[in-house]
Amino acid sequence: MKAVFIIAVIALAACSFAAFGERALVQVLDLESRPIEGAAVHAVYQFDYQTGFVNSKTVFTNKDGYVNVSFSNTEFDPALQEGNYTVVASFGGKEASRSVEADPKRKWVVQLQLAVHYVTFIVVDQSGKPLRANVTVGNSTFATNREGVAQFHLSEGTHEYAVQWADTTQTGSINVNGAVVQQVALQKYALRIFVGDENDAPLEAGVMVNGREYFTDESGRLVVEDVGQNIVQADIDAGGKRKTVQIDLSSGLETKVTMDISPPVIRDVQSSIVQGIGQLSFGVRDEGARAAGIGDGSGVRVLYRVSEAQGEASLFPVGYGRYKAEIPAQLPGTFVMYTIIAADTEGNEARIEGSYTVIEWREVAVPQEPQQSEQTVDANIIMAVAGAVALVVCAGAYLYIRRRKEGAEPPQQV
Repeated sequence: MKAVFIIAVIALAACSFAAFGERALVQVLDLESRPIEGAAVHAVYQFDYQTGFVNSKTVFTNKDGYVNVSFSNTEFDPALQEGNYTVVASFGGKEASRSVEADPKRKWVVQLQLAVHYVTFIVVDQSGKPLRANVTVGNSTFATNREGVAQFHLSEGTHEYAVQWADTTQTGSINVNGAVVQQVALQKYALRIFVGDENDAPLEAGVMVNGREYFTDESGRLVVEDVGQNIVQADIDAGGKRKTVQIDLSSGLETKVTMDISPPVIRDVQSSIVQGIGQLSFGVRDEGARAAGIGDGSGVRVLYRVSEAQGEASLFPVGYGRYKAEIPAQLPGTFVMYTIIAADTEGNEARIEGSYTVIEWREVAVPQEPQQSEQTVDANIIMAVAGAVALVVCAGAYLYIRRRKEGAEPPQQV
C-alpha cells in the first residue's frame, strides 16, 4: 500500500513538472503606435496533446492598450507538449496576431499593431464652448469629456457618425486615411418662460418640451439651459387649462405666456315680457389686463326651456359688451326657464339661470291706414270752376279800380 502511494505522488509530481501556465502582458497599438482601448485579445494554445489547440478566454485592453492573457497547458509529457502559442487581437473589424514561445520568466511585452487610425471628435456649441455629448461610430459609443473630446480607433475608409446632445442628434460621415480630428458644432439655446394668469399673477404650470416635462417655480418662471433647437413647441398645463405655444429661442429673451383661467362676468341682467315675448338685456365682460376676450361674441348664447321643449333665443348686440335676447312668445301661464351662457376664446364659461311666467296679455289691433276713394272728379269740371272763379276775381278788380278813379275827379264849377 505504501508503495502505491509513493508511485502516485511521483506521477503527480511529474505531471505538475511537465504542465505549464502562461501569463503574458499584451499591448495593442494603432498605426500611429497609440494604445487602443477595448481591443479584444485571446491566445490560441495547446490544452493537452489529445485535445489539441483551443482559444483562451477573451479579454479587453485598458485605456493604455494593455491586458494580461493567461492560460495553462496541461500536457504532462514533454515530448508531446507544444510550448508555442499565438496571441490574437481584434478591433474595428481589423485583426492582428503574433506567435509567441512560452516563457514563465518573460519580462518583455507582447505588442500587436492593428491597421486602424486614431480619430478625435471635438463637440462644441455655436460659440466654441465644449459640450458633453455622446458620439457613436458603428457599434461604439463614447461620451465626450469636459473638453468636449471623444476618441475612436477606426479603419481606413468612410464611417458614419452620430452626435447626440440634449434633445438633438447631428449625423455625418468622416473619411479616415490617417489620424483625423473632426469638430462638430451644435446649436445651444436656453428656454426662458413666464406663465401668468389674465392679471399677470404667476402660475405654477407643467411645461412639456421635446418629450421632457418641467415645472415653473413659485414666481411662474422656468429656465431650461440645454436646448438644441431654436424653435420649440411648449405644451403648458396650468390650473386645468392647456395651451400649446411655439417659441423662438434665437433672441434669448423670456417668453410670457398668459393662461386665462377665469370665466367672463355676466352682469346687469334685465328681463321683461311684451306680448308674451321674453326680452332679456345683459352685459358680458371678460375681466383682466390680459384676458382672452369674448372675440366676435359667438360664445354668448341664451337657451330656454318650455316644458320638455328646448330652444335657443335670438341674440342681438346692442352696444359694446351688451346683448339683447328674445324668447319666442308663449301662451299665458307658461313657465319659461332660460340660461345665459358666455365663454371667452380660451373656453372659460360663465352661466346665469333665470325664469319667468307669461302673464295674460291682450292683442292690440293695429290701426289701418285710410284707403283712397275709388271715385274720381272730372278734370273738365275742375277747369270750369277754376275759370269762373278767375273771371269773378277779375271783374271785381275792374269795378274797384274804376270807382277809385271816379272818386278822384275834382267837382264841376257852377
